[in-house]
Amino acid sequence: MALLSCGGIFTAVRVNAGLVHAAAGSVQAEKADAYLRNALDGGPVFLDRYARLYYALVPAETTERWSRREFPGTDCLGEDHYLGVPAVHRTDPEQGRAYWCVPVAAPGRLCAPRDVMTLVCDGMSKPAPTEDAEAAEGPGGSP
Repeated sequence: MALLSCGGIFTAVRVNAGLVHAAAGSVQAEKADAYLRNALDGGPVFLDRYARLYYALVPAETTERWSRREFPGTDCLGEDHYLGVPAVHRTDPEQGRAYWCVPVAAPGRLCAPRDVMTLVCDGMSKPAPTEDAEAAEGPGGSP
């Protein structure tokens, strides 16, 4: 785990897991991670499994445009925040408190704020999936 200061080059949008799972249509880590990889065009995202919060790394100026009122269940961390991020090799959802759902691909590569906004809007417009409903659907997507 490393402690990074938000606001210089990057910051993070903190998103409630329920919104991500609703947007992804799944509570399963593999499906949610695949959705995030696609929806955020490979931008880096990690999950704090215990707090059930996703963190999408975005450009620092995102704080100027982000509105908690417009995007409930989220927060864009400002310059006064420090962010504990998992080690870059932490990519297994079953190990440790936090892991990279979408690992950092290259220095400076971040999520586009508009993609994160779209993800949040998608999550707000859909019902949250449950593990029971997914299990009932079976592997093919139907009972």
